[in-house]
Amino acid sequence: MPRHTGARVAPVPPQLDLSRIQPPISYSSSQGWEKAEGGLLPIRSLGQLLFLQSHTLYSLPHVASPAARMALTFPADVNEALRKGDFNLLKEQVESGADVNRRDREGRTPLMNCCLHDGEDWALGAARLLLSAGARVGWWDQCRRNALIHAVLYQREGLVQLCLDALDCDLNHADQDGCTALWYAATSGHMAITKMILLSLKRYGLEINKANKEGLTPLMQACRQGHGACAEFGHSVTRWTVTNRH
Repeated sequence: MPRHTGARVAPVPPQLDLSRIQPPISYSSSQGWEKAEGGLLPIRSLGQLLFLQSHTLYSLPHVASPAARMALTFPADVNEALRKGDFNLLKEQVESGADVNRRDREGRTPLMNCCLHDGEDWALGAARLLLSAGARVGWWDQCRRNALIHAVLYQREGLVQLCLDALDCDLNHADQDGCTALWYAATSGHMAITKMILLSLKRYGLEINKANKEGLTPLMQACRQGHGACAEFGHSVTRWTVTNRH
């Protein structure tokens, strides 16, 4: 998606009051116009309209031109910078005050989307930048999965540790199926991640073997999936048992 930094568009019709352009905007396919509160703004394609409808619209008069023109600027989308893998763009947006908790269309926050990047070091750097600017670990997506659960699902050790260290991280947050980060770690059999979460839960005196909506605990999942090392470590550290249901 192209960056919008004040690119010029078609001349503003005389009846348009620049100070009053605010969403919502609607579309008439027969006329090819966007309707804003102050008047009409010509658009060039339905794709442009869909882009505009997904962003808050601002307008400014282009004072340098004798003709009344306007420049459109759009709120910086941190998720788009993450998708492109452009760290310089991400840093520029964060430093300019972009919303570091802005959700994408799937309800994912930028911290969650860090897990989707192939490079572990790149993702860690991006996550640290976002956290320093106020990104929230505790927010969840449409499936009620927070950034910690996403990091576990994608088996990102560094991101898991960053989430565990965050002040707003709910270690026992459960998704729509009642599954916690530890439950997913035990299911995957990732020993390092399972160990990190178990030790964090024990440190804060939190419930260790929380069952999901089907009554399956993390230990039960580890055993069912054949991850004996995870099950043995959990038992040695926390004395969890297969029958430990809550």
